[in-house]
Amino acid sequence: MAVTKGFLFDLDSLFDTRLSTLERIDKDAAGEVLFNGYFRRERDEFNGFDLETYRKMYRERDIVTLANAEMTSIMANLPDTLHAYMLDNTREGMTGTIKVYVNIYPYRLTADEIEEMKMCLHVILNGLYPIEILNAKPIDITAKWIEDNIIAYYCYDWMAWMEHAHVDLVKKRLDSFTLVTPKLKALSVVEEEKVKHQFDQETKDLIDIGDDVPDLTPFKAIESTIRSTCCNMMFSEVREFCLYLPDEIDDVSVDPN
Repeated sequence: MAVTKGFLFDLDSLFDTRLSTLERIDKDAAGEVLFNGYFRRERDEFNGFDLETYRKMYRERDIVTLANAEMTSIMANLPDTLHAYMLDNTREGMTGTIKVYVNIYPYRLTADEIEEMKMCLHVILNGLYPIEILNAKPIDITAKWIEDNIIAYYCYDWMAWMEHAHVDLVKKRLDSFTLVTPKLKALSVVEEEKVKHQFDQETKDLIDIGDDVPDLTPFKAIESTIRSTCCNMMFSEVREFCLYLPDEIDDVSVDPN
């Protein structure tokens, strides 16, 4: 039996709203950031920008932020991503169709703007896949809805969604669903140091457990934990969620030499 499989994308995965937020604060400084490790950054903390100012502006991002944002590699490679999935299914003898869901939250788009976005996506995807536009807060994207409709969710801020969905995801254990998100640390450098110091203080008197702890990066550890409890998870390279660069361009960082 043919089954419709859904791919869900938030707009912050399809458009680089981080860079457009920086440009709204200081366009020249944003240019410096872009050419100095932006595509290989470890966290959304940027040289030359006050962290709290950036976070506040990003929380309050709006249609102006979105209108000035360039498409990401996720968006540019969307036709290839969906085509590859269809090919894999065909090789495995499975049939079905793909539906693309785009969640516009937290942006407030008019009916005309939503229709224009759908038309652009239809052009990009050559009219091959049905498209549905959602306006759903993280709490409204439930595990039940995911189970019924979605096989992959491209989500820039996975923690904002997971804090609402985790309990129900654990109950359902969605082995056929994958959460895709950028490989970014949630804490700033200072915040991370404080947490590490607090952890060291709280555990300094515990028994040394030696070398029996698996040698996992923080991202691999999170992936493993999420996979073993509720669903598949993949941390993708940050550049996939950044301003699109052709594959032949590895980076735009300036060589200091």
